[in-house]
Amino acid sequence: MTKQEQMTAAGRDYWRALRTLLAGLGRYGAVSALSAVVDVLTFWLGSAVVFRPLAGPVGYWWSVLAARVLSSTINYTLNRRYVFGANPSRRTVVRYYTLWLGLLVSSYLLLLALTALLPGVSPVVCKVGGDLLLGLVSYQVQLRWVFREEDGCD
Repeated sequence: MTKQEQMTAAGRDYWRALRTLLAGLGRYGAVSALSAVVDVLTFWLGSAVVFRPLAGPVGYWWSVLAARVLSSTINYTLNRRYVFGANPSRRTVVRYYTLWLGLLVSSYLLLLALTALLPGVSPVVCKVGGDLLLGLVSYQVQLRWVFREEDGCD
């Protein structure tokens, strides 16, 4: 193979890898957006209506919990099938919901911190801000741990 042919082949490999990466990120972004809409709407409904009679942090806890339960069900199913292409396994469910528990607690604590630091800002806006940061972490953990292919059986 000539040097020119090698460079052409390397270029094709580069673009193929880049296209695969971008497609995965695009699918992850779409699933994340859908999950986020479900999460935010559920949080809003919980904090503004269902759990409104409860004091601030208590109502926020139940609202965050309800939102995370509903959105995580959608997120796990769609990510497993369409983003990471993982086969259903007990391992991925356990890993996903271990991550989920950490994200649940982090989301709640970020919500409390942001509402305290930004008085007058809507709790929904504070939750969205905190969850955007957590989404970046979540993608990396799902990619590298939750849905990672491993040798051996479950």
